[in-house]
Amino acid sequence: MCHKIKSKALVVFGALLLCTVMPVGASANGSEFKDVSPDHWGYETISWAKESGIVDGYPDGTFKPEQSVGQTEFLAMLIRAYKPKGFSEQSSDNDWRTPYIQYGFKMGWGASYITPPASKLSSFPKPEFPEPRMYVAKLITNASGRSYGFDDSIRFLLDSGLSNGKTDNTVSGFQGNELLTPAEAVTFIKNVKSKLEMLYPAPEQRKTVYDPKTLTLSPFEAFPLNVEQPGEYGPFSYINLITPSLG
Repeated sequence: MCHKIKSKALVVFGALLLCTVMPVGASANGSEFKDVSPDHWGYETISWAKESGIVDGYPDGTFKPEQSVGQTEFLAMLIRAYKPKGFSEQSSDNDWRTPYIQYGFKMGWGASYITPPASKLSSFPKPEFPEPRMYVAKLITNASGRSYGFDDSIRFLLDSGLSNGKTDNTVSGFQGNELLTPAEAVTFIKNVKSKLEMLYPAPEQRKTVYDPKTLTLSPFEAFPLNVEQPGEYGPFSYINLITPSLG
């Protein structure tokens, strides 16, 4: 029973944190949140995220910068930051997360987070799991058009300047097992937005070792489409796509 109550609370938190339309007269309509003072380390970034329509906080004017962020909540922040063409927040059910999850899987980011899209065998509301930082690293790496394991995804973020780590600029200093907070989440989003011009589909999920030399390559150069030479089978020819594109 306690688990169900906690899951529902996280869903409500996500809906409030990501709400794009605040009631008239809500105290969060200003440029500041009541619980984020100008001396908070993430003050400027949190203000940027609010002004950009990525987050809006609670109706009471708070942001709760140190609470944990759910996996779909971070995914929604990332998508809202880019507003990709053809994406709609309209949900076919009563769960606000559905369009974000469906878009994530459409882009091939499924290995980055836990919750799969809804199916006839699943029920709503599905629990919103807190997001460990290593899953954030993998999601951002996938959205950068690359596919690595957790440690290599962290290395990619550190080497590309998308993160400076939590305690230092190392895989261990990234603190991948710790949960993500809203203040950290918008910092990630702002860094990605400043360096990544668009959200890329992830290449086919395969075991690939990160090579720092690929940082200067585009995602399509780092993960090229491999095509075997046509072979003859009677009067017909065929092409075998080793790494098919996502369309």
